[in-house]
Amino acid sequence: MGILGAVDPDRCDLKSADTKMIVRNNFEDELEAKSFAMHVIQDVLVDAFRSTSDIKYQGHLAYTIQELLTGWQSVLADFQVESAWMIGAWDDVHNITANTEHEGPSVVKARVLLAMRSGELLQIEESLRRARLVLGAPIAASGPSEYRRAYDALVDLHMIHELELIHETVSNLPPSSQGRKSAIVTLSQILSARLDRTLPTFRVHESLLSMRRTAFSLSTVSRPSITSQIGQSWLASAKIARKAGQWQTTYSAMLQAQYTNARFSFMESGKLVRARGEPLRALQELENSMRILGLVDNKTIDLTREDEQSKRMKAKAQILLARWMNESDRYEASYVLKQFQNAADSAPGWESAFYHLGHFQDQCYRNLSADDKSNRGIKMNFQTIKCFTEAAAYGNKFVYQTIPRLLTLWLDMGERKVSAENPLFDKINSVVASSINSIPVYKWFTAFPQIVSRIGHPNRVVYLVLSKLISSVIREYPNQALWFFASVVNSTKPNRQQRVRTILDQLKSSPANTDSNFPGLITSLHAMIDELLRICNYPIGDRKTLSMRRDFPKLLGMKESNILIPLQSSLTVNLPPVSSMSHRDKRHNPFDPLSPTFTVFYDEIEIMHSLAKPRKITVNGSDGIKYMFLAKPKDDLRKDARLMDFNGIINKLLKTNSESRRRQLHIRTYGVVALNEECGVIQWVPNTIPVRPVLLKYYETRNIPA
Repeated sequence: MGILGAVDPDRCDLKSADTKMIVRNNFEDELEAKSFAMHVIQDVLVDAFRSTSDIKYQGHLAYTIQELLTGWQSVLADFQVESAWMIGAWDDVHNITANTEHEGPSVVKARVLLAMRSGELLQIEESLRRARLVLGAPIAASGPSEYRRAYDALVDLHMIHELELIHETVSNLPPSSQGRKSAIVTLSQILSARLDRTLPTFRVHESLLSMRRTAFSLSTVSRPSITSQIGQSWLASAKIARKAGQWQTTYSAMLQAQYTNARFSFMESGKLVRARGEPLRALQELENSMRILGLVDNKTIDLTREDEQSKRMKAKAQILLARWMNESDRYEASYVLKQFQNAADSAPGWESAFYHLGHFQDQCYRNLSADDKSNRGIKMNFQTIKCFTEAAAYGNKFVYQTIPRLLTLWLDMGERKVSAENPLFDKINSVVASSINSIPVYKWFTAFPQIVSRIGHPNRVVYLVLSKLISSVIREYPNQALWFFASVVNSTKPNRQQRVRTILDQLKSSPANTDSNFPGLITSLHAMIDELLRICNYPIGDRKTLSMRRDFPKLLGMKESNILIPLQSSLTVNLPPVSSMSHRDKRHNPFDPLSPTFTVFYDEIEIMHSLAKPRKITVNGSDGIKYMFLAKPKDDLRKDARLMDFNGIINKLLKTNSESRRRQLHIRTYGVVALNEECGVIQWVPNTIPVRPVLLKYYETRNIPA
C-alpha cells in the first residue's frame, strides 16, 4: 500500500460511511478530561505547529506541547516526538522513543528516522518492517470498504515508502556530479507524481512535504542537489498554503525557500502578492526579479547547457509574466507576444507554452475588425492553429481547448472564399494534415462529433484532409466511432450520405483491414442501425407493445454480435493523467476494454404514452446487466447528444476541483445516439421521472393553469 501511495479517495469510486461527531462539554471523569486535553493538543496546538514554517513559532509551540505532555508521555508521545523531529531536536526524539513503549504512528516513524540517521542497515530494515506492520494494522482492520476512514494510515505508509526511497537514493549517489544530478532528478519526478495522487488538502500535503524535508536533512554530506530538493519542498509548501488562504504560512515557507537559495522562488512570492489583492505590485516584482536574472530582454547569448527542468521553470516564469502583462492591459500586444514566444522557445516540448502562445494569438484575432480579420487575421489563425497542434501533440491538459478551436478555425476559413483562396491557407491545410499523424488519435476522438458534423464541407481540399482524419479515428476506434457516424450514414442529405459511404467503402476495401473483422463490424453495425430506424418509424396504431420476434426478427438475431452497447461511459474518452508522460503514447487505450456488448434482445417492446410514442427496448449486456433504451421517432437528437458531451466536460472540470470531488458533485449523463436528422436512441435512466409531471402536480395543487 505504501508503494502504491495514498491515492486521493475522492478520485476513487467509494461508498461514503457515515461519521458521528462526539462533543464533550462536561467532564465527569478523568478519561473525559484527558480526551479533551488530547483534542486541544492535537487539533489546536499540533495543527498550529504544522501550519507554520516559522522556526521561532515552532519552538514556542513545541515547548508548550512538551510542557502539557508532562505526565502523559506514554499516551501522547506521538505529538511530542513529531514536534521534536520537525525542529531537529534529535536528542529529544531519541529520549522520547527510548522511554515509551507506545507504538503510535509518529513514534514508529521517529524510530525509522533515528535508524536512518544512524546508518545501520539492519536497524533500518527492522524499523521499516515494524513500521509497516504497525501502520498497516488499521487498514487491515477497516477492510476495502472503509478506504476513506483508513486514509490517515495510508498516508503514514506513503511516508514510510518515501523515507525509504529518499534514504536509498541519497545514500547511494553516484560519484560523478552528472550521475548524482540524474539520480536526484529521477527521485524528484517520482515524488512529484506520488504527491499528485494524494488528497489535495493542506494537511495531507504539508505532512508529506515536511517528512521529505526531514528525510533529506538526514544526509551527513551537504550537497547542492539535496539542498535544492529541500528548497523546492518549501516552495511546494508555500504553494499549497497560498491556495488554502494561509498567507502567514505561505510567507514563512517562502523565507525558508529563499534561505536555501531555491531557484525561481520569486514566482511564488509574486503569486502571494497577487493573491493578497495587489496585481500591479506582483507584476512589478516579478518583472524586476526576472530582469535581475536575465530572463527578460536579455541580449546576451548563453552558451551554458541547461537541463530540462531549468528550461521548463524558465518558460513557466516567462508565461506567468506574459499573462500578467496581458491582464494588466499596460503593454503593447507585440511586446506581450514576444514574451509568449520566448517561453515557447525556452521549452520547445512543453504543451502549456504553445497553448498560451496560441491562445494569445487567438485573443488578438477576436479583437480585430471585420476588415482586418480577412487580412491580418489569416496570419494570426495560421499561427494559432500551428501552436495548438503543437500543444495537442505534447500534452492533454488543454486538449478540450486546443482541438475544438483549431478545427473551428480551419473549417470556417475553408468555407470563406477570401481566406480559402489565400496562399497561406494551403500551409494551414498542410499543418492540419501532418498533425493527424503527430497527435495521438484518441485526442482527435474528443472532438469526433464536431468533425463528423462538418463532413459536408464545401471546400474539396479541406474535405480530403477531413476524410483522412475521420478514417484515422474510425480505423483506430471502430466500436465507438461508428456509433457517432450513424447520424450521417442514414442522413436525409444526399451529399453527406454519399461521402460517408465513400469513406466506409474505402476502409472496408483497404488491404490493411481485409484480414481483420473490421469490414464485418461495419456491415453488422449498419444492419443494426437500419433495424433501429425501422423500430423508430414502425407504424404503431393503437398497440401498446411490439414483439421483437414477430416484427423485428433480424434485430433479434443480432445477439452476441460483439457490437458495443452505446452507453455514455463506453463512448467517453478517458485521458491519461496530466502528470504522466503517457499522453504521448499512441497506444494508450482511452476506453474500457470490458465495455459491454449486445448479447440478448428482449422480445417485448413497450410503447410509451408521450406524443411521439417512443419505443422502449430492453437488452442484456455481456457484463450480465440489463440495459434499456428509447427509440424516439420524429425527434432530432443531435442537440441532445451535444448537450451530453457538454455535461461530460462539466463533469471533468468538477473532478479537477478537490472540494467538488469530495462532495461528489456531478451531472448524471446518459447515452444519446442520433440515427439520422429525425430519429435516435436514448439510454433509459432508471428510477427517474420527467420534470413536467412534477410541475403539473404542483400547478394543480395551486390551481395554476399548465
